[in-house]
Amino acid sequence: MLQKDKMNLLTEAIKSLDDQYKEDIREIRGELAEESHNSDHFSRPEFFIPQVSRKPRPQKFVPLVFR
Repeated sequence: MLQKDKMNLLTEAIKSLDDQYKEDIREIRGELAEESHNSDHFSRPEFFIPQVSRKPRPQKFVPLVFR
């Protein structure tokens, strides 16, 4: 019986942490949505995302000449 009570307590703790996590995520998304309306949002360096080409660059093979 004691083992079952421990499991119930753990389950409730996990559920409350999960609810808190989901609430925090909603808050963060709301803050990001508010910030995205600022004009300088994308010019700030912490939001700079470099554009990376999808195609890999061709490898250049340099022939090794042993003398």
